Amino acid sequence: MGNLLELTYLHFSHNSFYREIPSTIGNLSKLNDLDLSYNSFQGEIPFTIGNLSKLTILDLSYNSLEGKIPPTIGNLSKLFYLDLSHNSFHGEIPPTIGNLSNLTHLHLSSNTLQGEIPPTVGNLTQLWSLTISNNYIEGPIFF
Repeated sequence: MGNLLELTYLHFSHNSFYREIPSTIGNLSKLNDLDLSYNSFQGEIPFTIGNLSKLTILDLSYNSLEGKIPPTIGNLSKLFYLDLSHNSFHGEIPPTIGNLSNLTHLHLSSNTLQGEIPPTVGNLTQLWSLTISNNYIEGPIFF
């Protein structure tokens, strides 16, 4: 799959794929839209996801992904839709998420994220949908 260098659209949602998302996903540098939702993918999001600089939509919801959300996700500057909900991500929301200045939808609900919402989320001035319910987020909320 990592050799499909001209691929711009990849939707594998609503299947029974499992194991890890291969790190070669980062080779698909022309990819605009990646939807792997509603599968059984396991393991962590590969750090190479940050190589997908043209990505506008990333949906990894409803899988069995775990580990921390990689800080390289902040490299996806064209991203406007990010859904990582209904997985088993833990740790804090990476501050680099504030680099996603085009983001309009951020869905992180139903994981085991903890800590405070990073102040950099305030940089997401285009954001109009934010869901972080069913986590262990704490601390003050600033509007």
